[in-house]
Amino acid sequence: MYSAIPVESKATLMQIRVFDIALALIIMPVVLVLALVLGPVFLVKQTANPYLALCYSLCRIILGDKSFCGLNDKVDEVGSSVILKPALFSFQELHQTIGCIEMTNRQMIRYHENNLSLKMHITLMLKCITTRCLYKNKGEEKSEFSLFNIKIHNRTLQEAVKEIFSSDGSRCRSVFFVNVNSINLSFKNKHLTRDINCGDLVLADGSGVRLGAKRVNVKLKDNVNGTDLLPYICEALVARGESLFLLGAAPGVAQTAANRLQDQYPGLKIAGVQHGYFKPKENASVIEAINRSGASILLVGFGSPIQEKWINENKHQLKVKTALGVGGLFDFYSGRISRAPIWMREIGMEWIYRLAMEPGKKFERYVIGNPLYLFRLYFSSRLKSKGVA
Repeated sequence: MYSAIPVESKATLMQIRVFDIALALIIMPVVLVLALVLGPVFLVKQTANPYLALCYSLCRIILGDKSFCGLNDKVDEVGSSVILKPALFSFQELHQTIGCIEMTNRQMIRYHENNLSLKMHITLMLKCITTRCLYKNKGEEKSEFSLFNIKIHNRTLQEAVKEIFSSDGSRCRSVFFVNVNSINLSFKNKHLTRDINCGDLVLADGSGVRLGAKRVNVKLKDNVNGTDLLPYICEALVARGESLFLLGAAPGVAQTAANRLQDQYPGLKIAGVQHGYFKPKENASVIEAINRSGASILLVGFGSPIQEKWINENKHQLKVKTALGVGGLFDFYSGRISRAPIWMREIGMEWIYRLAMEPGKKFERYVIGNPLYLFRLYFSSRLKSKGVA
């Protein structure tokens, strides 16, 4: 049965097979009852009975030509596998639901194969169920929508990178990221909404904004945050022979981040670095240094709402092609703060790790801010949805 599969994987696959059959046999009677009781309603409203479809899938699992966790049925030929079967749940679906952009289909499948175990099988299933319940969205893929009067551009990773490098150099383009914190801050600081809306490209960052998009019936393409986007920016800069300037964070942090980026991306040109603790009277000399450096891309890590205000006030003087407000990005890439484990990012719970790392600093942002955001999301009169298809 497993002749083409490595010997070391066969025992694991047998464990998974036994688990799948047992679970399918337990679930099947419940699903059949639901199909009989609720079936006519679904037949009228959706012209299909999802419970009967699930019964069919469970029968395939019992017969052995399908699994609870494995390959996405829609995966293309680059995602082929001799170990994994078509499945109800997959890493591809998990990452698509949360908008995770860290791995390609091929990388996800290889990761699944290389780390295959019964524990992974069960946890993947639980993660997929969690993200389906929280984030699964059948809304429209609008190119632009509004959330609490803040405009957001709905872009894939590739589309975002293309737009970041689309400037002809005649003016500095601005890119901002919107997350739960920036939305909460916009209720206190009306200028922040205006500053973000002045951005040429405003990207959705985090699971909170994904929940907001679901609330206004918009399906987000990707979770395009600065941390995951920067590697692609660096690769594009190397390919183009262009350079990067890092502005912000505490003294020494931006330089450490720059050094680590150059180690990670050979050939990357760092045009300059400048910490964010300069005095207002030094602003003109900082802008002059950035322009003199010849950098194409400027990363501004002051945190919201300062970075958005600074970029809007100074972009008419900047000679870079694009300036991005990146918050605490340099802290991550300098190694000062570690990033959450992948499993937490896969279910949209990276904020819990951030809170654990800096409980005092992040208490108001997450412990108070997240529940406040959810309250506003479901009860605020400022929640609007505008956009074009």
